Formats: sequence, C-alpha cells, structure tokens
Amino acid sequence: MPWNYDMESAPKGETRTITLTHHKTSGSYTKQITTKVPVLISTETEVLNTFWSETRKQWVGLATDEKAIAWQPMPAPAGKGE
Repeated sequence: MPWNYDMESAPKGETRTITLTHHKTSGSYTKQITTKVPVLISTETEVLNTFWSETRKQWVGLATDEKAIAWQPMPAPAGKGE
C-alpha cells in the first residue's frame, strides 16, 4: 500500500465499534467495544502502529520533537477484513 504524505488527511481521533461474541460452555454473550482507528505512521527513522491522542495533540509513541511524515491505514489481519 502506498504512503500518504498528507498528514492532515490521517484519521485523527476517529473510532470504530467492534462486536465481539464469546462462546462458553454456559452459553455465549456479545459485547461491543469502541476503539481508536489504528494507522501506520512513518517518521524519518521508524514506522509505528499508532493512533492520535486528542489530549496530547500528537501521535501516540512519537517523541515530542518527532514529526510524522506519512501515514497509511493499518492493514486488516487475514480473514478479518471489514
């Protein structure tokens, strides 16, 4: 997948809801969780699996003086496509 160098278009603060079903011998139950949308962020020296922190106003895992230069959507695991 190609890198997107327009950092303003990265999904900052977006969330998605996932439905999980747990099966047990006593029955099953379903719950929904809300999680932040993960992205791959590239800096000059590394690639990180991260998400945007609205309170810190930066990508989680980056040093304060570190700058993200490109992003791409986090690929879905095999068999887990949306």
